[in-house]
Amino acid sequence: MMRSRGIQLTPTGAAEIVDLRKAKGEATRRALIDSAIKVMAARGLEGTTFATIAEESGLSRGLVTFHFKTKDQLIAAALNQAGDLYEASWDKSIRQPAYTPEDRVAAVVAHDIGFVTRHPEILSLWYTTWGEARSQALYRTNTREADLVYMGELTAAFAAMPEQKGNLKLARAKARAVNALVFGLWLDSHIDPERFDSDEALAATEAVLRGLTPGWSGRFP
Repeated sequence: MMRSRGIQLTPTGAAEIVDLRKAKGEATRRALIDSAIKVMAARGLEGTTFATIAEESGLSRGLVTFHFKTKDQLIAAALNQAGDLYEASWDKSIRQPAYTPEDRVAAVVAHDIGFVTRHPEILSLWYTTWGEARSQALYRTNTREADLVYMGELTAAFAAMPEQKGNLKLARAKARAVNALVFGLWLDSHIDPERFDSDEALAATEAVLRGLTPGWSGRFP
């Protein structure tokens, strides 16, 4: 039996206290990461400090340094959390057994347009980290593998289309073209979010896909 401030605790009660402390710690850590993403999106990496994150979160600077010993650790955690959110959204939207290969490609682009419209702060985080050599290395370490999976999924979808006849080289080239299209649409959304129009973006996507794949029959979800 354990004691806490003079109160006798059973092993079960002690375990519950440990679980509550762990849950509180995880919630605090997540709140700090959420605040870091907002600060990086608004101020860039140079303007992101433990002090500005503490100010945004309403928590003490001591809590920031308790959970993250360096700024790089915090950037990596922000990238991981953004990646986890993206991947969960991707899996829900893309992995539909009824999709044809054309539908799957259309769903990829529709998802990516919708995701950054719903989460502009994450798009800003990505552009911020892409823009500096030091943070690029963190991005490659924490997120690049997911980018390669993305390209693999697109390549497989194009390769599965009957007219491709399993031509992986051509399928990979078309996947890269779609990836470049997505990055261009993301840049439009990032630079001028007020004027970015998702319907226009989807119309542009359909025009490109019809050019890439004669007889295109994909449907946007």
